Amino acid sequence: MSYPSKKNSYESYITELQKDIKPAYLIIGDDGFSKTKFVEYIEKQLIKPDFRSIDRLLTYGDEINENMLSWLWLMPFASKKRLLIVRGAEVMLEKEYAGITSKIQSYLDKPSFSGVLVIVAEPLPRNKLKYKPKKELSFNNIETCEFKKLDKGDIGDTIRRKLRNEKVTMEKEGIELLKEIFGNDLNMLRTEIDKIISFVAPSKDIKLSDVEAMQSYSLEGSIYNLTRSIGKRERTKAIETLELLLNLREKSGGEKATGVLWEINKYFENLLKLKTHPEECKGGKFYYIRGDASLWEERSIVNAFAKIFDAEFAIKTGKGEPDLVVTKLIYNLCS
Repeated sequence: MSYPSKKNSYESYITELQKDIKPAYLIIGDDGFSKTKFVEYIEKQLIKPDFRSIDRLLTYGDEINENMLSWLWLMPFASKKRLLIVRGAEVMLEKEYAGITSKIQSYLDKPSFSGVLVIVAEPLPRNKLKYKPKKELSFNNIETCEFKKLDKGDIGDTIRRKLRNEKVTMEKEGIELLKEIFGNDLNMLRTEIDKIISFVAPSKDIKLSDVEAMQSYSLEGSIYNLTRSIGKRERTKAIETLELLLNLREKSGGEKATGVLWEINKYFENLLKLKTHPEECKGGKFYYIRGDASLWEERSIVNAFAKIFDAEFAIKTGKGEPDLVVTKLIYNLCS
């Protein structure tokens, strides 16, 4: 699905919002973190916390109706304006038979001066819809804000900008490690940087060792450390990391055994590509495994894939307890 949009940055959208809040917004894109923060900012500007349950209404694309649009015409009790937030708005395409989008457009043609309508949508494949829509979700007279996840080349700049704002520095290797582990998940990335800053305080200089130390206590970091230990054939460390990973999984509902297998398989795919097509291996995900490649022959990597396949087959057919199967796999890979 596509939407009409004007591409811009989160910061520039906030700057425009500070100048003037429009009667209606269509918020789209795959950067869920920025979209959520933007909606929260709108709410903070309009709604008094004590009157949130009165002056703010949250609904969903399969629930919105004409009465909710009429609600926007009522004067707010104590806030600046009433706020109607419609999440999961792409589902309104399924309700096109009820004419809800045309009713929204009628409202947008003459919006309320006492309310703000915020529509939050995600791209949705057409084969996910019960009803085949006659048109895509789009409206006139609405401010469209698109928040896209960063390309890999932009992630480092985002990390450095965050560090500058916090008045701290980080070694280049530490930045590369964060890029490798968290990719373009801005929510996790910003949270992790905040945790690292607290970890090193009152120091303002973050070293690679500080980043590595923090990753030992996170689910994502443990997965990274696990694959690196396997790659270095550090059997004892790999088994210890697996135990930590399984404990973290118990507490947070994280990776299942098959998810761990997928991460190990992905690591060996990168390792094989580094061995066979080194000229194509640029960027963060190859930054740390170049040294590992010297420990593996191409044939041994292919054998590793066979062992991973056997482990996955054993789990899926119930021929072994998942955690024990993964433990045995790691033991064999590190032999």
